[in-house]
Amino acid sequence: MADALFALIDDAGGVSETRRVDPADVATHKLAPDGGPRLRPLVQTPAPAYAPALEARRLTYTVAQHQVEEAWIVERLPIGAQLAAVKTECGRRIFATLPAWKQTNFLARATELTDKRAGGASLDAGEQAEWDAMQALWNWVKATRAASNAIEAADPSPLDFTKDELWPTPPGA
Repeated sequence: MADALFALIDDAGGVSETRRVDPADVATHKLAPDGGPRLRPLVQTPAPAYAPALEARRLTYTVAQHQVEEAWIVERLPIGAQLAAVKTECGRRIFATLPAWKQTNFLARATELTDKRAGGASLDAGEQAEWDAMQALWNWVKATRAASNAIEAADPSPLDFTKDELWPTPPGA
């Protein structure tokens, strides 16, 4: 006969482990503290979907006289962990479009153009287009941070916080 899944009941009346055994080999004379058999059939339930960045999933057991049933519990992580996950997603999006080396070059070039204007010179058409593109990119960074703040402020935070619809689209994308 095919093996079946059983739960082993410990001396405290809880599940100590699960194992596959041939039901014909289960010793019915070995009793648990509640008087039921030490090995009991395990009724499994499918693991539920969950958002690992915001939730934890754990398996629990309900021990009955002649069987054990699985139950899954999905709980939100502490708020600090949820906020950190959203901030990490925000940073990922910003750095995907504007990595650190580009940010450094961006800042240096913006300083050059600002100094030129502060010195009384006008930007030529190419420099103005460059300035406008940098300004659009910076506005996108600010909008991305604002989207992160809005997601963090939601109670509860949406489980699908990584979906593109919740975040602004980078310029030129």
